[in-house]
Amino acid sequence: MSKDKDFLLDHSWLTKESLNTLSQLADSFRTATSSSKILEINDCSSIDGEDTPEHESHQTGTIMDIRNSGMTADEEKKFLAICSENAQVKKVLFHKKYDIASDKIKLEPKHHDHFHIEIG
Repeated sequence: MSKDKDFLLDHSWLTKESLNTLSQLADSFRTATSSSKILEINDCSSIDGEDTPEHESHQTGTIMDIRNSGMTADEEKKFLAICSENAQVKKVLFHKKYDIASDKIKLEPKHHDHFHIEIG
């Protein structure tokens, strides 16, 4: 990840636990989709924990945004299922649930172009 083009802030910091969980999610997604597709990480936290102009909740190194660009509906559904099955994932905000029965997945219309994942 790199600094954003508008504010030149680095949003790539995650706690060690969150980074390990992200690695698990990526490995599970790659295995489930039988492809070399990689996850596109959009935003995490700034290392100093400061609020950023783009996010009011990305401050603790436990929240990440993962883009869904290029994902099919089936891949989105698989990724949501992987997140809901991971014990470290506390909540996922996304605009669809795909009939997945999980209290972790919360419908959020503004999250149509990315998954907002909270590690807990």
